[in-house]
Amino acid sequence: MFVITKLLKQTTSIALMCMVSLSVIAAGDVSIGTINTGQLLAKFDSELEDVLKKEFDEDVTKLEADQRSFQEAYESFVRDQATMSQSELESKEQSLSQLQFTLQQDVSQFNERLALRRNQELEKFANEVNQAVEVIAKEKGYDLVLEQSVVAYSGSAVDLTSDVDKAIDK
Repeated sequence: MFVITKLLKQTTSIALMCMVSLSVIAAGDVSIGTINTGQLLAKFDSELEDVLKKEFDEDVTKLEADQRSFQEAYESFVRDQATMSQSELESKEQSLSQLQFTLQQDVSQFNERLALRRNQELEKFANEVNQAVEVIAKEKGYDLVLEQSVVAYSGSAVDLTSDVDKAIDK
């Protein structure tokens, strides 16, 4: 449901941008620039991945160790179950079940923390891009800046992507 709502908002936003741009263009002399956010996001994604790997390295190491520990306990159970008494068997099964449940919870919590942290960084990045676009557009005298993906054609002279990239790298 969230994805559909987001897609609907984006589509509506793009349609409004197109209508506004057409009415502005019809009104007179307008300077229009474009930006390729996909290009900026691809660069940011690779940088973000490195940052998150460092930030969550200890958590990943612990989860991997817990997974190995569970795997070893499970293999030991499978290997030794034929020689166990019924009460030992039930106890080990319950213990393994609890270990597996705990491991699944830990993985789920890790994924939630990772997604939250990633979203925080993406929001920060989007704000930086928007601020940079606004500053650069004002400096260069652009009245309107559009995403390249919604424009049928734009020459490289109106592409502000590299300027925005430089601005957010500072």
